[in-house]
Amino acid sequence: MRGKDTKDAKDAKDTKEKDATMVLSPPPAPAPPPGRGARAASSGAPALPGLPPTQPAKPAPPPAPAAPPPAASRAASAAPATSPAPAAPAAPVASPAPTAPTVPARPATAAGRPARRAHSDSVGAAFDQVIEAQPADLARPAHGVSTVEDLAEVRRVFNDVAAIHVAQVRDVMLELRYGDAQPSWIESTQPALRSLRAMAGQMELTDLCQALDAFCVAVDAAVGGRARIDDDARADLLHRYQRLIELIPQAFELDAERDRREPIIVESLLYQIPGVEKRTIEKLFAVGLSRLDALMRATPEELAVVAGLREELADAIALQLRSYRSAASSALAAPDPMAERKHLGDLLIMMSVQNDDYNHAATMWTDEAKARKHEARKQREQVFQRIKVALARLGERDLLARLDRLPFSERIATLDRYLSAALPARPLGKTP
Repeated sequence: MRGKDTKDAKDAKDTKEKDATMVLSPPPAPAPPPGRGARAASSGAPALPGLPPTQPAKPAPPPAPAAPPPAASRAASAAPATSPAPAAPAAPVASPAPTAPTVPARPATAAGRPARRAHSDSVGAAFDQVIEAQPADLARPAHGVSTVEDLAEVRRVFNDVAAIHVAQVRDVMLELRYGDAQPSWIESTQPALRSLRAMAGQMELTDLCQALDAFCVAVDAAVGGRARIDDDARADLLHRYQRLIELIPQAFELDAERDRREPIIVESLLYQIPGVEKRTIEKLFAVGLSRLDALMRATPEELAVVAGLREELADAIALQLRSYRSAASSALAAPDPMAERKHLGDLLIMMSVQNDDYNHAATMWTDEAKARKHEARKQREQVFQRIKVALARLGERDLLARLDRLPFSERIATLDRYLSAALPARPLGKTP
């Protein structure tokens, strides 16, 4: 009997120590889902106190598992059935020791992979990012890196801006190639050239920067203390300018620009001559007299014989072209755009007055009113042709195309809006 009491006391002591160990140990992790090859939770020994589980935490299944029975209940079931030992006082359920915190499991990723445990080292984190990268992310260009399409679009916008920025340079070179440009005109292009050079440098356009530098050197050499551009300087300027045409044709081209302007100027000059009609112009163009230089060199006799014109009409054409050449400082372009716009403003005032006279005469039915109406219409049309010459010299082809489709009252309003940006507002019909 004494030996039996000693055995029961020893069993109770072992049970108490086992209860204390189970209270301090965290509950075992839930069993992994089938097919993962993980060991069953019951196959290994319980975790030691103060250490995390040897297996990484697995995500809990959707239905929450039932809480494990209290430690005291597990201890009672572990005791031998034949030992009616008194139950040991249940120890209070304490939270896990601070040295063994339970790491919560991350939820599964969108692709259905189980979440990994948090990594404490940067190499592991970087490796996870590489593995989890999707193909769409790999194909997307890095932030801040320009693609070939981006660079092409930027260059296209730059070319469009350059074409507007160097309009005065193009006008001066038109006169230099097809006429006689003055040194002051050539010198006036330097601010626009320097500005374009700065923009090209910011965009790292090496070829354009070199071409602009070479052309500016030629400009300095051509205008340095000279009264006129000699043949050598003219040839050097045109040679260096050709490189700019090759790099940005839409900004620096000359031949195509001449072909767009010259027919308008020639037709407008001829239509100012009484007796010139569309058939007259067709005769001149048919025999190759469509260029200003050819018409200016032709004598009245040559015009009459070659084009089959009446002598008095041939004389009037020759006189008109000589007058234009002597009055205009340039034939195809306006080296001084501001002066050309001021001249255009004066012509607009004249056309406005003539349009008012025409409208006033049109309200009356007398023979005198009809004569005034006819004269006002003729003068208004001649002034409009002079306006077309000025706009063509300024390179305003789009504006010219719109004006041809408008009645005179709307032509006047459109031209007034065009000039308001560059000229101070003045009442129409009054001289300054």
